[in-house]
Amino acid sequence: MFNRKKFREAWANGKVKLKANCTRQGDSVFLYDTAVTKIEKGFWNNTYIVQLFTGGFYTASTKAIINEVLFCLDMPYRLFQKKGDWFIERVGSGETIPFSEGVKLF
Repeated sequence: MFNRKKFREAWANGKVKLKANCTRQGDSVFLYDTAVTKIEKGFWNNTYIVQLFTGGFYTASTKAIINEVLFCLDMPYRLFQKKGDWFIERVGSGETIPFSEGVKLF
């Protein structure tokens, strides 16, 4: 079973292993040469602020990596596509907003 606590500890220690074609440089996750997330420490312990990017690549791979980062950091959001447009859903509340490049989630 996936252990989010261990993932967050590994992230904090710089020991995260990502899927193929992904790298971590500083506090960003890259898919090929495109930063898809920038992660900052949140206001409270063990919280994060995540900034999302596509670099213009609205692909299934970009969406999957962003969702993986959100899940692993235990953030209550998911990115999904409907009729070609991207949206962010706050899991549990069902609140949905349109995706915009550089949006910050906390």
